[in-house]
Amino acid sequence: MNNITLCSADIKKTQTVESLDVTKKDEKYQKHICGRRSLDHTELVTVRTEAKAGDWPWHVAILIKDNTNTTNNLSYYCGGNIVSKTAIVTAGHCVIKDGIRVTADRITVVAGINNHKDVWQIGRQTLPVKEVVLHPNYDNQATSDLAILKVDSFTYTAYVQPICIWGPVYGKENLIGRQATVVGFGHDVDNNPSDVLRASYIMVQNDTTCINYSPGVYANLLNEFTFCAGYGPTSGNNPRNGDSGGGLVVPVMQLDHKVSWFLRGVLSKCGVAPGHTECDPRFYVVYTDVGPHYGWIFHHSGLKFRTNVLY
Repeated sequence: MNNITLCSADIKKTQTVESLDVTKKDEKYQKHICGRRSLDHTELVTVRTEAKAGDWPWHVAILIKDNTNTTNNLSYYCGGNIVSKTAIVTAGHCVIKDGIRVTADRITVVAGINNHKDVWQIGRQTLPVKEVVLHPNYDNQATSDLAILKVDSFTYTAYVQPICIWGPVYGKENLIGRQATVVGFGHDVDNNPSDVLRASYIMVQNDTTCINYSPGVYANLLNEFTFCAGYGPTSGNNPRNGDSGGGLVVPVMQLDHKVSWFLRGVLSKCGVAPGHTECDPRFYVVYTDVGPHYGWIFHHSGLKFRTNVLY
């Protein structure tokens, strides 16, 4: 894309559909290394379900410090996804505020929580961001709406784990009609700001469905690097303001007969009704597909490659 290689030839030729197995084998057992939830988790319902700590251990809250000399207050801004001990994948627009790139010294990430204001929560890890890597093709469209935040190191626990990344075997054909999960600290069903993490099922749609619903919103956003998801105008279950940067994740059965979760999309754009400025939950949501960007994510996240495995 734009003469920039999104995925190296070496990675492409070794990646197959079967390589979505992310269990690590040895002579005694298979050990998962990403996309697993260690704790008993909350079952989802149709409406956004309040999550427990550990339900989605790769999800983080991104807090940004006011850009003034008079306050050091941190405010919630976006969600993100842990992909390695030192890297979080989020949306590119989550590191832009008031039209200006946010510097690393203003950003803090909080992991292992279901309430980003509960400073005493068991499992909570708070890390300052050391470096911000904005996708080189970022242009406020959904195609490359990605950024990577680098930190010193998370400690993996039952509450903090990495998500597996969907590799360079991609294409929307097998994704359409699939039920996925989205999580975030976005506004609640009454459109009020929320401190609590919520999760819900969501359906991936084909481009035509979304474009026909609102050509002016979706026609210029959907392409081979993006997809749309949601239940459409009859649902209030779609993501809302504050959910940006969070992941659309899908379960994949592994050789040990357990599920590993894969990050397939990063929430980029919501639909906004005419005359309004906030996300309208009746609209479909556009996600940046991480598959085409696997090479870029791999390069900047400190991952070791072997069939999409985190070591």
